[in-house]
Amino acid sequence: MAKYDDKNPIKIESLERDGEMRRIFEQLDMLSQQVVALSQIETNGVPPQETSSIPITVLSGHNMIGYTGTSGIDAQIALENAISGGNVSQISIIKNQAGQFCVPDVFSTLTMQYGVGYYLYNSGDAFTVNWS
Repeated sequence: MAKYDDKNPIKIESLERDGEMRRIFEQLDMLSQQVVALSQIETNGVPPQETSSIPITVLSGHNMIGYTGTSGIDAQIALENAISGGNVSQISIIKNQAGQFCVPDVFSTLTMQYGVGYYLYNSGDAFTVNWS
């Protein structure tokens, strides 16, 4: 009869017999190495601390964009600073997954946070955003 661990009801003998424990630890080690590698990765050949200088093209219609500027800035101010000429009138809405949103020149509960993705609707022509 197989032994059981009180806290983890997995058949210990069968795991040891089949080499499953060794395989599980090898997979955990590989996953750990991947996490370390991902934390050190470069974005398009640019180190993460320099990603704010990568221009993002916002197409007409629905977009999802990442924010790489300074955290804690109101969405409208961040967009005005990031768009050449500061014209945010063609942006209908920008929102995050938490439900916070900004309707430029109308209402905003949204502050931009580094590394977060945002949904944006552009009712005009394509333009470029540079979060620098």
